[in-house]
Amino acid sequence: MNRNIRVHTIDSFAKIGEVSTGNPAGFVLNETLTELEMRRIAAEVGFSETAFVTDCRSEQRGNKADFKVRFFTPNEEVDLCGHATIGLFSGLYQLGMLRSGQWTQETKAGILRVQIGENGTVLMEQAPPQMTEIVDKAGVAKSLGLSIEELHPSLPCQIVSTGLKDLLIPVRDVKVLEKISADDKAISAISEALNITGYHVFAVTGENSARCRNFAPLYAIPEEAATGTSNGALTAYLDYYLKQSKKFTFIQGVEMGIPSQINGFIDEMGIIWVGGIACHMGEKVVSL
Repeated sequence: MNRNIRVHTIDSFAKIGEVSTGNPAGFVLNETLTELEMRRIAAEVGFSETAFVTDCRSEQRGNKADFKVRFFTPNEEVDLCGHATIGLFSGLYQLGMLRSGQWTQETKAGILRVQIGENGTVLMEQAPPQMTEIVDKAGVAKSLGLSIEELHPSLPCQIVSTGLKDLLIPVRDVKVLEKISADDKAISAISEALNITGYHVFAVTGENSARCRNFAPLYAIPEEAATGTSNGALTAYLDYYLKQSKKFTFIQGVEMGIPSQINGFIDEMGIIWVGGIACHMGEKVVSL
């Protein structure tokens, strides 16, 4: 007998007051599913990530969280997903299942806090930043169809994580960002060799802003319109190298025709948060 699973859909990191913006995510509530079934659902939904949640309290390392959440791309499970988290908690708020305030989720990246504002804005705590290997620019530039000279002359290409490892790649300006011609096979090979999720390419546009593009073909995501964890990593990177601001606005997805706005900031305790709004709730049904 077929089993129909309801998947809520929502556009995360949408730009306020604008249609056709944000990165779509799916989330499934209160279903007992095997890992194989979660993989099948995520593949059929086809979004870059789908979240699967249970509403009972979970336990991890002796701590209690309000929710246990797993995240799947169309072909792999990942430890954490920012835009799916924003979509999930915004969706629970819009469905009347959560009130504004602070909540916690258990993920494979640890137990992290989520704040829901009175206006429905959702902020997600990031794991402590880890800034590791600086990567040679030559192969990276070539995989993006760029010359080394088109990358930023002084900022490094570096692996940074606030939950997921990405290679942060600064380019000279927005014109370079727009002309990228990504080689999915080369990016996948480099990502696999470096054990990273993908590339987060950016151009600094002001002392507290940047425009970004994100490529994760190794996880069946050629390009993504909004990435919370990648911009959490970018918040840490810009704070470390530029030391100009503790609050940032990132625009992503412009080249895909679905611009998204992600806000990142560092609180007085040094904790990184990313957030935004989510809207346009819908529904899909997947038959198992």
